[in-house]
Amino acid sequence: MDQRLGLIRDVALELDDTRRRASCVHDVETMLRQRVFGLCLGYEDLNDHQTLRDDHALQTVLGKDTVVASPPTLCRFENRADRA
Repeated sequence: MDQRLGLIRDVALELDDTRRRASCVHDVETMLRQRVFGLCLGYEDLNDHQTLRDDHALQTVLGKDTVVASPPTLCRFENRADRA
C-alpha cells in the first residue's frame, strides 16, 4: 500500500538531510519506512530494531538485502526532527 500511495516517499522528500553523504549508509526514506513499519508491527521501542535490522522480511519490504539501520542511527534520525 505504501508503494502504491507513496506517502512515506512524499514525507521523506520534505525532510532535510544535512548529514555528510560520504559517511551515510542509510537514506532518509528507508529509515523512515523502517521506523513506520516497525511501529505498524507493534515495535514501539527503538531497541527492538537491534533484532529487526537482521530480519529478512523487513529487509525485503524495505528493498534491501543487508542489515538496515541500527537503533542509534534511528535515534539520531528521530532527534533531528522538529515541528517544521
